[in-house]
Amino acid sequence: MAIEIRPWPCRVEDNGIARDVGVDLVIHYAPDGRPWLSEIEHTSRDPKHITAAFAELRRQSAVVA
Repeated sequence: MAIEIRPWPCRVEDNGIARDVGVDLVIHYAPDGRPWLSEIEHTSRDPKHITAAFAELRRQSAVVA
């Protein structure tokens, strides 16, 4: 499952970077360094990953703010 946090803020051809931030949780960052997309792997097997994803996004938002 992927959750877009905000629209892609750059040119279409610009590349971002992805970082593993937990078991089955990947945050994709846009070229501006801010989170763009949260990817939760194996969601159907373990729904608690959704809660973990939102907790990480909240943490990331607090760091940026």
